Amino acid sequence: MRSPTYISTELNNGVTSVATGNYSSGVEDFIYQVPEGKIAAITRVIIIMTHTSSLDPDLYAGIGELTNGIVPKILKSDDSVLQHLTSDTVAGLVGISAKPIKTNKDWSALCYDFKIIPDSGNDPDLGLYRWTFSRAGLPLVLDNQEKLCFSLNDNFTGLSDHRFIVQGYEAPDQGSYSDLLLRGSVG
Repeated sequence: MRSPTYISTELNNGVTSVATGNYSSGVEDFIYQVPEGKIAAITRVIIIMTHTSSLDPDLYAGIGELTNGIVPKILKSDDSVLQHLTSDTVAGLVGISAKPIKTNKDWSALCYDFKIIPDSGNDPDLGLYRWTFSRAGLPLVLDNQEKLCFSLNDNFTGLSDHRFIVQGYEAPDQGSYSDLLLRGSVG
């Protein structure tokens, strides 16, 4: 029996993992998909953003509040939505309707850690958010080729860098690993 494999990989849209394009004319999905025959325990997502202006709470990075926002969600292998990770809770229906992330303040409400790394030269400062699922109790467990997806539908061309790094574990989709990952013993 092989032990779980640590993963640290960037969400991507099939072409790039740098989410600095103009996606205002249509939704662009940045995803991580669990490989066939595997189960994954996602312990955290690191959000990286750089911009030449400040990271004020009411802005997104430094480009202003987003119009449509970023929608983090879990997709089934057929791309249908299994659950929205940020949602308005209506009559106990958690995860049914999306609540997009539009500002730095929205990220701060989800993330336990935030850090600004100032640049000593003329480059932009680096903003790092760490959204740690395991700190909320358990890692985010995905199987059956499910996908962690961040849907973007705004203009991000004002950012110098913007990426989402997934960290956690993958293991063969066997009962012993499923139990181990669901208990949070790994991660």
